[in-house]
Amino acid sequence: MASGVLPICVGKATRLFGIMSDKVKGYRAEFIFGISSDTLDTTGNVENSSLPIPTIGAVKEAVRNNIGEIMQLPPKYSAKSVSGVKAYELMRKGGDVELKPVAVNISDIRIIAINGIENYADTMSDSDSCKTMLIDIDCGSGTYIRALGRDIAQYCGADACMSSLIRTYSGNITLSQCRNLEDIKVNALEGIIPTAQIVSHYMPIYELPVNLRHKFLNGVSVQMNTEQERFAVTVDGQIYCIAIQGEYGIKSVVNLWE
Repeated sequence: MASGVLPICVGKATRLFGIMSDKVKGYRAEFIFGISSDTLDTTGNVENSSLPIPTIGAVKEAVRNNIGEIMQLPPKYSAKSVSGVKAYELMRKGGDVELKPVAVNISDIRIIAINGIENYADTMSDSDSCKTMLIDIDCGSGTYIRALGRDIAQYCGADACMSSLIRTYSGNITLSQCRNLEDIKVNALEGIIPTAQIVSHYMPIYELPVNLRHKFLNGVSVQMNTEQERFAVTVDGQIYCIAIQGEYGIKSVVNLWE
């Protein structure tokens, strides 16, 4: 059902995960109109919908309506916490949950194919039925793609389920940089991306001057010329820490020295 980019941090790079997880992610997802599911995808209890199949024109309008900052109701089968328990755990035990909409950011949605045809505009019109839709999504953290498909369908007065999902990128990590589990078992280091390469995507990197090293490496704030509020510091080219501008100079807030 779902595959794609899953960043895994090792060593002290685990301290970067909070920074990495807040960045834009990309997905390619397919949806089938005319069916509904309790999980919002085809792994759940799927039923034929009593609602009509939407037209291509209606779907295109619904896609445009779901770009930007929107309020999204998370799926009941999700990891959202309800009184300290994950929502999906309560649902699997036969219970029910009431979740509140949350603000999420959808940077862009691009329709890749309709009814399995990429160049659908050459052979179909906006009045034709849209049975399946393949889209690319750029979105912020916390977005549920299953719920996005539901919302697009509801805007058209229809139902839909997600039938496949691929995370195409996460921050600056793309599918081309990834390795599957079988490859990792053979060569665990093959897929390793250097910490500096990851950090450089999120903030500038500055080399610590030699005359400041003794104090800074012993936890003392030092004066360093930079206009950035947050940046990475290297020592002899190796990532040492994430630093911020404090009242008395720069100070380390995330130690990355191995």
